[in-house]
Amino acid sequence: MALHEPIAPDVDPISLEVLRTRLDAISDESAATIERTAISPVVTESKDYSATVLDGEGNLVTGGGRIEYHFGAAMNAVRSTIARHGVTIRPGDVFLANDPHNGGGLHAQDVMVQQPVFVDDDLVAWVVNSAHLMDMGGMVMGSWAPAATTTCWARMRHTR
Repeated sequence: MALHEPIAPDVDPISLEVLRTRLDAISDESAATIERTAISPVVTESKDYSATVLDGEGNLVTGGGRIEYHFGAAMNAVRSTIARHGVTIRPGDVFLANDPHNGGGLHAQDVMVQQPVFVDDDLVAWVVNSAHLMDMGGMVMGSWAPAATTTCWARMRHTR
Protein backbone atom coordinates (compact mmCIF):
# COMPACT_ATOMS: atom_id res chain seq x y z
CA MET A 1 0.00 0.00 0.00
CA ALA A 2 1.42 3.40 -0.95
CA LEU A 3 1.33 6.12 1.69
CA HIS A 4 -1.03 8.30 -0.29
CA GLU A 5 -3.71 5.60 -0.36
CA PRO A 6 -6.33 5.59 2.41
CA ILE A 7 -5.91 2.97 5.10
CA ALA A 8 -8.40 0.13 4.80
CA PRO A 9 -11.12 0.33 7.46
CA ASP A 10 -10.27 -3.17 8.71
CA VAL A 11 -6.71 -2.18 9.73
CA ASP A 12 -6.33 -2.36 13.50
CA PRO A 13 -5.12 1.08 14.71
CA ILE A 14 -3.06 -0.47 17.52
CA SER A 15 -1.23 -2.77 15.10
CA LEU A 16 -0.68 0.17 12.77
CA GLU A 17 0.82 2.25 15.58
CA VAL A 18 3.07 -0.63 16.66
CA LEU A 19 4.30 -0.97 13.06
CA ARG A 20 4.86 2.77 12.75
CA THR A 21 6.90 3.01 15.93
CA ARG A 22 8.89 -0.09 14.99
CA LEU A 23 9.81 1.41 11.61
CA ASP A 24 10.79 4.68 13.34
CA ALA A 25 12.99 2.69 15.73
CA ILE A 26 14.65 0.86 12.84
CA SER A 27 15.59 4.11 11.09
CA ASP A 28 16.75 5.71 14.36
CA GLU A 29 18.92 2.68 15.23
CA SER A 30 20.35 2.62 11.70
CA ALA A 31 21.22 6.31 11.98
CA ALA A 32 22.82 5.79 15.40
CA THR A 33 24.92 2.96 13.95
CA ILE A 34 26.15 5.22 11.13
CA GLU A 35 27.24 7.85 13.65
CA ARG A 36 28.76 5.34 16.08
CA THR A 37 30.86 3.58 13.42
CA ALA A 38 31.84 6.57 11.28
CA ILE A 39 35.41 7.79 11.03
CA SER A 40 34.65 11.11 9.37
CA PRO A 41 34.16 14.15 11.64
CA VAL A 42 31.56 15.39 9.16
CA VAL A 43 29.41 12.47 10.29
CA THR A 44 30.41 12.21 13.95
CA GLU A 45 30.53 15.93 14.76
CA SER A 46 28.47 17.68 12.09
CA LYS A 47 25.87 14.87 12.03
CA ASP A 48 25.64 14.99 8.21
CA TYR A 49 24.03 11.57 7.63
CA SER A 50 20.67 9.83 7.54
CA ALA A 51 18.92 6.49 7.39
CA THR A 52 15.59 6.22 5.59
CA VAL A 53 12.93 3.63 4.95
CA LEU A 54 10.87 4.11 1.78
CA ASP A 55 8.04 2.14 0.25
CA GLY A 56 8.52 0.18 -2.96
CA GLU A 57 7.81 3.25 -5.11
CA GLY A 58 10.26 5.51 -3.29
CA ASN A 59 7.84 7.34 -0.99
CA LEU A 60 9.09 8.24 2.47
CA VAL A 61 7.92 5.97 5.29
CA THR A 62 10.32 7.15 8.02
CA GLY A 63 13.76 8.60 8.47
CA GLY A 64 16.44 8.88 11.13
CA GLY A 65 19.47 11.09 11.51
CA ARG A 66 19.92 14.82 11.79
CA ILE A 67 19.72 16.00 8.17
CA GLU A 68 16.07 15.79 7.19
CA TYR A 69 16.87 17.15 3.74
CA HIS A 70 18.44 13.75 3.08
CA PHE A 71 14.99 12.14 3.36
CA GLY A 72 13.87 13.96 0.23
CA ALA A 73 17.19 13.26 -1.48
CA ALA A 74 16.72 9.55 -0.67
CA MET A 75 13.30 9.61 -2.35
CA ASN A 76 14.82 11.27 -5.40
CA ALA A 77 17.68 8.75 -5.50
CA VAL A 78 15.39 5.72 -5.27
CA ARG A 79 12.94 7.05 -7.84
CA SER A 80 15.85 7.71 -10.21
CA THR A 81 17.22 4.21 -9.58
CA ILE A 82 13.80 2.72 -10.33
CA ALA A 83 13.54 4.80 -13.51
CA ARG A 84 17.03 3.78 -14.61
CA HIS A 85 17.02 0.08 -13.66
CA GLY A 86 13.29 -0.75 -13.44
CA VAL A 87 12.42 -4.41 -13.87
CA THR A 88 16.07 -5.51 -13.66
CA ILE A 89 16.22 -4.72 -9.91
CA ARG A 90 16.69 -7.96 -7.97
CA PRO A 91 17.09 -9.08 -4.36
CA GLY A 92 20.66 -8.51 -3.21
CA ASP A 93 21.24 -5.44 -5.40
CA VAL A 94 22.79 -2.37 -3.81
CA PHE A 95 22.90 0.97 -5.63
CA LEU A 96 25.22 3.91 -4.95
CA ALA A 97 24.42 7.38 -6.18
CA ASN A 98 25.91 10.81 -5.57
CA ASP A 99 24.85 12.80 -8.63
CA PRO A 100 22.60 15.63 -7.41
CA HIS A 101 21.34 16.30 -10.94
CA ASN A 102 20.24 12.73 -11.64
CA GLY A 103 19.01 11.23 -8.41
CA GLY A 104 21.90 11.39 -6.00
CA GLY A 105 22.42 13.43 -2.87
CA LEU A 106 22.10 17.15 -2.33
CA HIS A 107 25.61 17.57 -3.75
CA ALA A 108 28.34 15.23 -4.95
CA GLN A 109 29.68 14.62 -1.43
CA ASP A 110 26.35 13.12 -0.27
CA VAL A 111 26.46 9.44 -1.11
CA MET A 112 23.20 7.46 -1.13
CA VAL A 113 23.52 3.72 -0.52
CA GLN A 114 20.22 2.17 -1.58
CA GLN A 115 19.03 -1.40 -1.12
CA PRO A 116 15.69 -2.75 -2.31
CA VAL A 117 13.69 -4.96 0.07
CA PHE A 118 11.75 -7.86 -1.42
CA VAL A 119 9.06 -10.11 -0.01
CA ASP A 120 8.94 -13.17 -2.24
CA ASP A 121 9.30 -11.57 -5.67
CA ASP A 122 7.65 -8.26 -4.79
CA LEU A 123 9.66 -5.08 -4.25
CA VAL A 124 8.03 -3.71 -1.10
CA ALA A 125 10.49 -1.19 0.32
CA TRP A 126 13.89 0.48 0.11
CA VAL A 127 16.42 1.26 2.81
CA VAL A 128 18.75 4.16 2.12
CA ASN A 129 21.72 5.24 4.19
CA SER A 130 23.46 8.44 3.29
CA ALA A 131 26.41 10.41 4.55
CA HIS A 132 28.52 13.33 3.49
CA LEU A 133 31.96 12.13 2.44
CA MET A 134 34.77 14.67 2.67
CA ASP A 135 36.55 13.92 -0.57
CA MET A 136 35.06 11.91 -3.41
CA GLY A 137 38.15 12.34 -5.57
CA GLY A 138 38.09 14.10 -8.85
CA MET A 139 39.47 17.29 -10.27
CA VAL A 140 39.86 19.32 -7.04
CA MET A 141 40.47 18.69 -3.34
CA GLY A 142 37.27 18.46 -1.31
CA SER A 143 35.32 17.36 -4.41
CA TRP A 144 33.70 20.78 -4.89
CA ALA A 145 33.96 21.09 -8.67
CA PRO A 146 30.98 22.86 -10.28
CA ALA A 147 32.61 22.50 -13.71
CA ALA A 148 32.70 18.68 -13.48
CA THR A 149 30.63 16.91 -16.14
CA THR A 150 30.78 13.21 -15.22
CA THR A 151 28.73 11.37 -12.61
CA CYS A 152 29.01 8.32 -10.39
CA TRP A 153 26.41 5.54 -10.65
CA ALA A 154 27.32 2.15 -9.36
CA ARG A 155 25.41 -1.08 -9.04
CA MET A 156 26.65 -3.97 -7.00
CA ARG A 157 25.15 -7.40 -6.75
CA HIS A 158 25.69 -9.59 -3.71
CA THR A 159 26.46 -13.22 -4.22
CA ARG A 160 25.06 -15.44 -1.52
